[in-house]
Amino acid sequence: MAPEPTRFHRRTLLLGALGLPACAGARAAGDPAAGEVSWATVVLVRHAEKESAGEDPDLSEAGVARSEALSRLLQNSAPSHLFSSEYLRTRRTLAPLEQATGLEPLIHPARDAAGQAARLRALPPGSLAVLCGHSNTLPQILATLGAPLARLDPKGHIEESTYHRLFILTLLPPSSPALLELRYDP
Repeated sequence: MAPEPTRFHRRTLLLGALGLPACAGARAAGDPAAGEVSWATVVLVRHAEKESAGEDPDLSEAGVARSEALSRLLQNSAPSHLFSSEYLRTRRTLAPLEQATGLEPLIHPARDAAGQAARLRALPPGSLAVLCGHSNTLPQILATLGAPLARLDPKGHIEESTYHRLFILTLLPPSSPALLELRYDP
């Protein structure tokens, strides 16, 4: 029987399957003089479908199904960090992944996109973070990181009825970040 893949190997497999520079992980220490690259990968999603009532609504039944699908998709990739806004819907979207990985999400104010972008830039080399945000905050965070989104509404937000967009951002200082968009559904 083959041995269980290590965290590095699972991450390398995920990144390779997505066409991202997994080879950089072999030299995650990041000594620029030696030609090594310091990199981090961030998976960004909008919170799953929410109930329509209340100031801080919980997830709807469809949202719970989507949050479980997100966990199934990412849990074996060995994320190193989870980030959420202070709102219930973002925390509940990450709850199945939190349970599967044992990671506790770091809470960051939704209104501080620049601060969240700075936290992502400061991730340790080789990190795989998952960030759950909102239709208005994800475009701001990605633009701040140098990876502006396409297909936004006139306000510059992800469409209100859109929950399936998943973004994989590879931060490769000092070059421009690489952004891949996927669709995920329950």
